[in-house]
Amino acid sequence: MNCLRCGEAMEDLGCEEIQLGHYGIFSGHLSNLFSGAMEVRIFSCPGCGKLEFFKAGLEKEESFSERVKKNKMEDE
Repeated sequence: MNCLRCGEAMEDLGCEEIQLGHYGIFSGHLSNLFSGAMEVRIFSCPGCGKLEFFKAGLEKEESFSERVKKNKMEDE
């Protein structure tokens, strides 16, 4: 997939859960606990830094944070 801004090929960062809800003065983190999370697939443009988010499919794939941890362990 190419970036809509600069046309460069976007990098697939994998799937990650995005926290839903909001933080309020009186409710604190309570709203976040009840709202849950949405799994999204993240694409990043190395040229301009634009991020694209798409609803993740039903397939379970390695998340971006899991890939970072794996790469970090391989580097050590």
